[in-house]
Amino acid sequence: MAGGIDGLGGLDQVVAAFRQAAGGRGAERSALAGAEAKQAPAAQAGDRVALSAEAQSLTYARAQFEFNVSAVRGVESAGGRAVSGFSFSVKGSVEFLARSGGADAEQLEADAAAFADDPFGFLQDFFSPEKTADRILDFALSGFEKSATFRALGDTEEGRAQFADIIGGAVKQAFAEARSILGELDETTEAGLVATDERVRGGLEDFVATGARPDPERVARVESFRAELSVEVQARVQRRAAYDATGQALDQARAGTFAVTG
Repeated sequence: MAGGIDGLGGLDQVVAAFRQAAGGRGAERSALAGAEAKQAPAAQAGDRVALSAEAQSLTYARAQFEFNVSAVRGVESAGGRAVSGFSFSVKGSVEFLARSGGADAEQLEADAAAFADDPFGFLQDFFSPEKTADRILDFALSGFEKSATFRALGDTEEGRAQFADIIGGAVKQAFAEARSILGELDETTEAGLVATDERVRGGLEDFVATGARPDPERVARVESFRAELSVEVQARVQRRAAYDATGQALDQARAGTFAVTG
């Protein structure tokens, strides 16, 4: 699975991550490098100046990316599942987040084509407040029928309210963490994040009142994605544990304390 959740620290790093998409080759590399060049003088001067359209698109997309990824991580953490240790290319991030919201193969193919045709325009649309919030809601609410709350209270307003409280708290904390990473934002980007937050809260309220949530096919795709993610995380943990054990053994050998067995 393409990865990358942790630690996109600034616009320059986002551009670097975007360069890695599709191996960092071709028109994407040229276009994104051009955006970086247009942004560089302002970054060096430390002044608040008008960004180029491309740089503004990257800033906006990066902020919504942090909200979306932090929400996925927060929701999974609320369910006792870990999500960390990935490093995305931009194409990987788009596919990861699209699949987290239950996108089907046809949508993923359409996204890839749109991204190749106009990466900046695509990112502005993909990370719109509406689409970002809807992906977060689809991911979060897809877990309702497998939750302990559902097993205890069923599809009742009380059960939905309890589930929404848990999810809402996790998302609220995730958004706060994302904001701490993002720092001060321009007015356009800030307005977009506020709109995303409001739409997520409104969607949770609607879920409590009416039971509105993703259709069964979308839920199945989200759960499939969640299962794949869990397997990938476990595999990474196991590989890290094996590496640590090997490293410790090598350290012992260098110190003359390593015993050969078997």
